[in-house]
Amino acid sequence: MNVSDILPIARAVARLAPMHERDEAFGVALLAMTRAWHKFHPERGEWQTWARIWAKGAVVRYLGRRSLEQQLVEPAPSEPAGDALDEGVFDARERLRQAALVDGEVVRARLAGLTLRAAAERLGCSRTQVMRRERRVLAVLGGAQA
Repeated sequence: MNVSDILPIARAVARLAPMHERDEAFGVALLAMTRAWHKFHPERGEWQTWARIWAKGAVVRYLGRRSLEQQLVEPAPSEPAGDALDEGVFDARERLRQAALVDGEVVRARLAGLTLRAAAERLGCSRTQVMRRERRVLAVLGGAQA
């Protein structure tokens, strides 16, 4: 494996991103392919296919996070119907507040020593949802492993 094999794949995958984010997406793709290299086993197929899958997944996740960040940070475009906009902002704030409450319950349950299954039963959701919320909180706190 050499650089001439990696760069074309990273460039192709980076084209999924809008023009102004392609440099960042290119870097994300390269990093994902580095991780993929460490997990690659020849019996799983060709390296290029493996690398493309890893790179594409990483870029898609990156773009999803960027989109969510932009929705939360950037102000909504002004509309003449101010009441409708105010209601939308209130609804978004309320949804964020509710999500934060559930995230807090997940953290409290896990800190209390509950397993994923026990926490999920206590909160009335799936183990996967508990795990995702726990990861999100850790990411916000800066303690998540990449």
